[in-house]
Amino acid sequence: MTSFDELEKAGNDDLHLLDSVGPGEFPTEHLIELRDTVRAQLLDFNRRQRMNMIAGAIAAGWVCAFMAAYAYNNVWLALVSVVGLVFSLGACLAGIFLLRIHYKSLGELNHALITVEAELKRRFRV
Repeated sequence: MTSFDELEKAGNDDLHLLDSVGPGEFPTEHLIELRDTVRAQLLDFNRRQRMNMIAGAIAAGWVCAFMAAYAYNNVWLALVSVVGLVFSLGACLAGIFLLRIHYKSLGELNHALITVEAELKRRFRV
């Protein structure tokens, strides 16, 4: 990527601009759009995080199934539970990896939302 592309990408990143120049430099309409965008991103982040937690819980269930199969000497159930465990852990780790690629952090989104909402409240009070 060239330096021009990097500059253009940084210029189009509203969250980065919000931190660098402050919310006072944005027009009200843009702040409202940014607030709605950040809220949608937070909902998506929470949904993806919940799916990762479910995949992790399913993996724990496969461990319990394996232990029960091992205790009762059931080889087939033990094999099925190990395969299920591998797939569940793979799904959980892939979900975590994709979540990390798509969003930098939950704190950054929350900070942006708080900053934008505080500026909007200040503008509507004045």
